[in-house]
Amino acid sequence: PILQAQIARLQESTPHYEDPWAHVVEDAALVVLPDGTARTRLEYRPGMAQDLAVFRRGNPSDRGQVVPRRFLEVLSPADPEPFEQGSGRAELADSILREGGPLAARVIVNRLWGQVFGRGLVATTSDFGRQGDRPTHPELLEYLAQRLVDHEWRLKPIIREMVLSEAFQQSGQASEASMNLDPDARWLSRYPRRRLDVEFWRDALLAATGTLDDRLYGRAQPLNESGFVRRTIYGSVVREELDTMLRLFDFPEASVHSPGREPTTTPLQQLFVLNGPLVQAWSREFSRSLLAESGDDDARVVAAYHRLLQRAPTKNETELGLAFLASLAGSQPIALEHWSAYAQVLLGLNEALFLE
Repeated sequence: PILQAQIARLQESTPHYEDPWAHVVEDAALVVLPDGTARTRLEYRPGMAQDLAVFRRGNPSDRGQVVPRRFLEVLSPADPEPFEQGSGRAELADSILREGGPLAARVIVNRLWGQVFGRGLVATTSDFGRQGDRPTHPELLEYLAQRLVDHEWRLKPIIREMVLSEAFQQSGQASEASMNLDPDARWLSRYPRRRLDVEFWRDALLAATGTLDDRLYGRAQPLNESGFVRRTIYGSVVREELDTMLRLFDFPEASVHSPGREPTTTPLQQLFVLNGPLVQAWSREFSRSLLAESGDDDARVVAAYHRLLQRAPTKNETELGLAFLASLAGSQPIALEHWSAYAQVLLGLNEALFLE
């Protein structure tokens, strides 16, 4: 207790303790120096930046010409100027938007489109070269890239334009003509039905159950803690031991680049929903909020569907829900534990995991 009190005082007296800070950029050089006749040593020199020689065929012992720090020639309309300010990181960032701007804008808006629609206008989101896929809607890609530049590279206006579009607001239900002409919704004849990423799914369940803490900023915490109900972006990601929920639902390996996620369907995913303590805790909170609402059991079933699935239940779904509750209660009044079991069934529905 004494140590915890001391830690608490330090936290209170430290400015910005809860804010995320990271010292990730520093001008420095890592120099290889001889150490005797048969060894070398590394020396870290803060405040120093240096140009490096080309390693022929990747061999550091076979050095070619020293190349000044500068932007990529292949993406430059003219010979790029050498970077002269420190390490050149700031100049590189400026060059990406200035000299490589058209390509950078296309790549960025394509990734945004993929987040909103499940698949980019260019399916190979990390490969816009000759080996990558052609865009399905090249004029739309050019339009969005220009809009990004017009908005001074701010992402929110572009996302807003996407979600307010007719393409996004289409139903995911396919007509016969749509299935014949556009079976995989590649041409956006309907909204391409897709499974939510695990972060979106968890946040949606927390919001529906009324337990989501939408505060901004703060330290990352383990997702498997039952009391942690903040957005998933504030969950800690440990590279050596990925959280169970993230691992089960296709979160990519944190130590490598991942242009997209490949959704899987496994028995362990459904077992997580059936037996996982987190889902059980969310179900109890969902049930408490339903019981706190006025009305009879029929009204609560309707409220549960509206909050979780954004629609009213069909007559058959309402009857099935009431019959399920009655079978659990038997001769006793329908209580919290019965509603918790029903809520857990709803949280495990495919409809709660898919965006249509």
